[in-house]
Amino acid sequence: MAQWAWPYQLDEPITQTASSDDDDSDPFQDTATTFLVATRSGRLMELDVADSQPMPSWTKDGLGGATSLFWDDLDKDGRPDTGLIGTRFGNVYMFRQMDTLQPQQVLELDLESAVVSVAMLRRTSGQSPDLLTITENSLIRFFRGRKQTPLLTHPNMNADSRQLSASVSVTDVENDRVTVLLEMFNPEEATWQRYRSRFWKQATALCSGRP
Repeated sequence: MAQWAWPYQLDEPITQTASSDDDDSDPFQDTATTFLVATRSGRLMELDVADSQPMPSWTKDGLGGATSLFWDDLDKDGRPDTGLIGTRFGNVYMFRQMDTLQPQQVLELDLESAVVSVAMLRRTSGQSPDLLTITENSLIRFFRGRKQTPLLTHPNMNADSRQLSASVSVTDVENDRVTVLLEMFNPEEATWQRYRSRFWKQATALCSGRP
């Protein structure tokens, strides 16, 4: 026991964890368990335990307030590759390539209420995973996975000394309701302001107000 690196000490308090046992691995390879760990400062990290030895794999910062973690092995190679992080601020982040040293964020949702639980569901092997979220305001939401993303065209912005408006045309082949987010920087307050619009396949104002 003396040669093992236990106990393994992290630098800060943990808020959420999720684990994945490598039960389907090759019997001639080292068995491993992988942990997804979120900390109080907003750090997300992967911790591998192989042959009873802990080893950090990668870290991501800027994901504060994690309240729920979920990940799965979608490509069925024995290691979790896609994960979800829900936060108390109502954000849901999806990461791909989590089985590499450089996981990539591919999705961010703003649910406007603290996230209680997140999960991924798959109907067919060739389909993107569906998302299921439960938030503190007692809403259970279902987001359908898609192979084709909506097409945004004809961006337009009009501004004068008193008024600013922006619009975009959306084409969605599946006729789903689409949410578009526009972020604009306010130099006076040094902050980004977010505008949201939900609409069908038509040009719709994203924001309107004083410039």
